Amino acid sequence: MFFKPRSILYLITLSFVSFVFVSCNLKIGEQPYRTDNIDLKPRPCTKELATRTKKYFYGELEKEDSFESISSCVNRGLDNFLKIYEADQPNYYSPIKLSNFLHRYYLKDQKISENLLEEIMNIKKVLFGGSNLMISKSEIQNLQKLIEIVGYHAKQLRPFMPILSQKVDELSTDEHLKEGFRRLRVAAKDLISILSLSKSSYQFGHFAHLLDELRMFFQWDKAFEKTKSIYDWMYLVETIKLNMIGDPAESLSSEQWEPFVDAIIDSYEIYVYYHYFIRSKPFYKGKL
Repeated sequence: MFFKPRSILYLITLSFVSFVFVSCNLKIGEQPYRTDNIDLKPRPCTKELATRTKKYFYGELEKEDSFESISSCVNRGLDNFLKIYEADQPNYYSPIKLSNFLHRYYLKDQKISENLLEEIMNIKKVLFGGSNLMISKSEIQNLQKLIEIVGYHAKQLRPFMPILSQKVDELSTDEHLKEGFRRLRVAAKDLISILSLSKSSYQFGHFAHLLDELRMFFQWDKAFEKTKSIYDWMYLVETIKLNMIGDPAESLSSEQWEPFVDAIIDSYEIYVYYHYFIRSKPFYKGKL
């Protein structure tokens, strides 16, 4: 089966959004100490996230089902948690009790595996620093800010997603494409600014494991066509990193995030321009 470059865009976007919306509740502490005047009705913020992500890329997502509304739902859950749960240690919460809270109020029939929880904590450390064994109250608050940023940029990029994911048959000019990539770079810059707060390096192997776990958790294959395995195209990511950024191929240091993300966006932009303005033209098909 041929590798599809846009599957990188799908998977990376879904993984990032999934991390945000799953880890939205990474603050499972002691037993609830107060629940008065708090709405604890189950709120499936992450329900059918893979299908909703697909609709987002295709320009078919309803306004009320937007990532912005999902992010608001998630942050309400975070607020509720901080109101009703005490910390395991002063200002720190253990992720071990995460699934109890999530399954009770959010996930119901979905199960967070130990491997998924471990990888979420690994990327938490990259995003916010600290330990991969505990999460602090300040990290939770930073996560809420991150969720707001993701929701905002998802709204800004929404009109351009069908173009960026090559779901438009053809383009007469590249004006919308230019604007789409401009907004994509603005979003990337804002997100990278968060990564700069942490000095942790990140192994691509952990990222591959995270994507694999999220693919199963959100039943990715039911929403998207089958593509090559995550581990197959991770080799491409490592090759881009090695050739355009430098050693080591298998990991990113804190100062390499910005040039690496720029390289990924630049590479994808070249492919998208090729898709619209070369591959689709008669001369490319030998029909001059």
